[in-house]
This record gives sequence, C-alpha cells and structure tokens, in this order.
Amino acid sequence: MPTLEAWLDKIATFHPQSVALGLERIGQLAKKLQITQFDCPVVMIGGTNGKGSCVKYLETILTLSGYQVGAYTSPHLLAFNERIRLNNANASSELLVEAFEVIDRVRQDLQLTFFEFTTLAALWIFKQAQPDVILLEVGVGGRLDAVNIVDADIAIITSIDLDHTEWLGNTRQEIAFEKAGIFRSGSGAVIGDEQPPTTLLNYAEKNNTKLYRVNQEYQYFVSDSSWSFKDEHSFYEDLPLPKLPIQNAATALKALNLLAPRLPVSINNIKEGLQTANLLGRFQFIEQPYPTILDVAHNPASAKLLATKCQAIKDELVAVVGMLADKDIINTLAPFKSRIKKWYFGSLHVPRGTQARELALKLENIDNQSSYTYDCVTEAYEAAGTNLVNQQRVLVFGSFYTVAEILQQLVLRK
Repeated sequence: MPTLEAWLDKIATFHPQSVALGLERIGQLAKKLQITQFDCPVVMIGGTNGKGSCVKYLETILTLSGYQVGAYTSPHLLAFNERIRLNNANASSELLVEAFEVIDRVRQDLQLTFFEFTTLAALWIFKQAQPDVILLEVGVGGRLDAVNIVDADIAIITSIDLDHTEWLGNTRQEIAFEKAGIFRSGSGAVIGDEQPPTTLLNYAEKNNTKLYRVNQEYQYFVSDSSWSFKDEHSFYEDLPLPKLPIQNAATALKALNLLAPRLPVSINNIKEGLQTANLLGRFQFIEQPYPTILDVAHNPASAKLLATKCQAIKDELVAVVGMLADKDIINTLAPFKSRIKKWYFGSLHVPRGTQARELALKLENIDNQSSYTYDCVTEAYEAAGTNLVNQQRVLVFGSFYTVAEILQQLVLRK
C-alpha cells in the first residue's frame, strides 16, 4: 500500500497547474461523494492575512468547550497531517491514505489540483467523523476556491489586501469581490477588515448576507495588560492578551457569538483558549542554534505588521528571506529597510519559487544594503547564524516555505 508521502507525490501530478480556480471539476466529485452538505454548522474563513490565527482561536475554544471540531487549513509547516485536524489533533497518516484512496477511485481520469484533491479528502474525513462544527480555511480568494463547494453557515473575512493578484485582481476592490464569494443568502458574515471595500458591501447586500463588521457591529479595546470585547449581546472584559493577533481573536469571538445558539461556550473556556491558542511560525522565538525569530509574513500587509512587532526587539536584526515569484517582493522587503542592513537570501526550490539573486536585485531597488545569496534557505540561515555577533538576532520571513524549511532543519538537529 502506498505511503502518505507516496500519495502526496502522486497527487501533485494530477493537474499541470498548481492553482486552477473554478468549482466545476471539484463540484462534480463532491456531489458523487455526497460531501457538500453537513448536519453541523460550517464556518468558512477567508482573507488575505490572519486566516490561520482565526481558525486556531475558534478551534481551541470550541475544543476546550467539549465540542468535536473538524478543521481544514493550509499550507502546512512540518507535516501534511497539520492541514486536516480533528479535535485539535492532526489526522493520522492512515486516515489520510484511506481518504486519498476513496477520492482517487471516484476521480477516475478527472484532472484535479493538489488543493482540490486534498480538499475533497478533508471533506470526506469530516463526513465520516460527523463533528459538531467544521472550520474551512479558504486557499486562494473565495468565490472560485475549492472549499466554496460547501455552503457556510457563517463566513469570516479577516482582512483584505493585495496578494495573489495574478488570480484575484490588482486592487482591493477586485480582491474583496472574490473573497465575498463565500457569502451565502440568509447567513451571517464577520468582517475583521476595518475598511472593507464597497465591492464586498455591495456583494453582501445583493446576496442578502448579514454583515458583522469590526468597529460597528462589534468592537474590541486593548490596554497594557488585557483587552475587552463588545457586541450587541455581550461584553467580555479582562481578557488575557493572546500570543496571536488580537484583531483575529476579536473576529473569532464574534463568530463564536453567532454560533452560540447551537454551540454555547463559557467565558472561562474563552479565556483559556485565548491564552493557549498558538501556531508555529507566527513571531516565533527560538534561541538554538541561533537567536531567531520565525514568521510566515509573505506579502506587504503582513510584512508591515511584522516590522511593527519588531520595533520592540532590542537586538540588531539580520534577515534570512526566501519568497515566491508571484509575491510583491519589493513592498514586502521595504518595511524593514531602515532596520535591517544585512540580508541573506535563499532560493526556494518549489513551484513559483524565486532564485536568491532575483531577491537581491529587488533589494537594490529599495536601498543600497549588504546582501548575500545562497542556493537554499537553509544555507542562508546557517551563514547568517554563524556570522552573528552579540546583540544580534536572525529574522526569518518571506514565505511559509521559508519558515517550513528552517523548522524542518531544526527538528532534524534534535
């Protein structure tokens, strides 16, 4: 019987493109498999940045509350199993292989992208498990993304910014329209973006979707040691400051309030969930083998947020960066130009990966700074680490692939 790794290699060959948006292909198979409708609530989480954090808040609090929770996210950092979870635990390799075999038998000769195939597998697993709630993270956009074959009871848009412009458009207005495609008539949608474009608002109005917008239908307030949340029906105060962004925590709390008639949660479980929810590669500090910060920031908006967080770091920072070619490289590097003077670029050997020398050329368009290029991110990290002096720290960012490569090397060192 093929192993999980063999299956993953095989699935990657089923379609000539890594991204091919559209619901027709996957919709055919989903109907055959009867995995487009569920008896439990389905929450669909879209947005440019913050999707993973929002899912993790919901998953953690709902699991602590005793509910059976299915969660589908992407990409992964250490193992594919991270993408499909039941009750905050990664799906076993045996279960994934079983799901892949089922999907492949029904697929026959139909071409499916890697994401389409694995989305079907996730939905099949959830259909067998029959959880109390399902959390589905959108891959790219929303309207034509594979997960959108399922009707969401609650949609979430965490933020809207420029990313995946090749498929979604070159303006926030165009991208917002694509992301709003997960809205459903008669359902609610929680909006974490403070300035949602009019295309999103118009889409909701046209489709009779009730919007719950930050700073309007719900608010949050942050102090030095705690924060509070308020909406039409509730007021939570003295909430613990979480490890992940508070904006996404507030968005998750609003979604939980909408779920409350079917899945009530206690304030104690909310507070515990806020304290314990965590994700690899989100402003993650490690001290061995070198003092390092790992962050999956990979577009201008997330890079600006990371640069703001780094203002509290006293150490001098040196950067290790690997990026995908379809990202806005110049504007992702730009927020750090006044803080970072030494850059170590590594080539990413993945589909759409950028060569290190291309990154160095982009940096020259920003400022005249020192840069070094390496065949891979691991080599760049080793070079940066071995050249560190006192009061210096490595900052690794630019892509999920970049952080994953470093994390995998750190695991191998143990």
